Amino acid sequence: MNRRELCGRVAFVTGGASGIGRSISRALSEVGCSVAIADIDEAEARDLEVEIGKGDGEAISIHCDVSCFEEVKAAEKEVRERFGPVSLLCNNAGVGGGIGPAAIEVSAESWEAVFSVNLNGVINGIRAFVPPMIEAAAGGHVVNTASMASFLPAAGTAPYTTTKFAVAGLSEVLRAELAEYSIGVSVLCPGPFRTGIWADGSGAKIARVLELEATRSGVEIRRGSRVGSLEREAEGFRVEMASSDEVDVRRAVVIATGGFGASREMLAKHYPTAT
Repeated sequence: MNRRELCGRVAFVTGGASGIGRSISRALSEVGCSVAIADIDEAEARDLEVEIGKGDGEAISIHCDVSCFEEVKAAEKEVRERFGPVSLLCNNAGVGGGIGPAAIEVSAESWEAVFSVNLNGVINGIRAFVPPMIEAAAGGHVVNTASMASFLPAAGTAPYTTTKFAVAGLSEVLRAELAEYSIGVSVLCPGPFRTGIWADGSGAKIARVLELEATRSGVEIRRGSRVGSLEREAEGFRVEMASSDEVDVRRAVVIATGGFGASREMLAKHYPTAT
């Protein structure tokens, strides 16, 4: 899908009202997409809808809990009736979970809380939006937000890391299965950013743990801010989306470093052919 093809398409962004999702929503609007901002925070979603409208873009805010398939399916219907069929799906909503106990000590409730959003939310998005995308026969693209944790596991992050590895694997399978329908699949793997996940201070702890793990893996850390600017990454995201049409999912891994210099080096170790 090239840059020109993005213009005029309908995009659905989960977790689209804040953090990385907010920047994705803005970036897609700026290249001419009609954007559905799906989020559990109705006020923030509405605020962004108004902002995009003032900039002559088209947007709609939708309350959507991605852990509930019925809500995601209802959102698909609402967007289709307003803008037409969605051909750009961004499964971005996620929760952090912070630095916690060892995997064997994590409670069932904690596992479920992270899995319900980070993994089931992606699955629900795929189930609700991809079949209509195939039926429309107009091609499209699916972007699943994983994490730098998809290839850099760290102690104390078992639920989060497990879901992000799963999202990367699911994306590889999905890319192979959807190729015949001219639907591309990309995996967005952000490093640490100043988003809502940082509200309880866990983000800074995760960044420190990731740095230690990268060092143990023999990866050189480039000094500087390890916490990225979302605005600075927006243009990079647009460029990647406009050029990500390779067959191999490993060449469609989008890295938003978040100022964490090890991101690309870790990617090179696990996905040596990635751009």
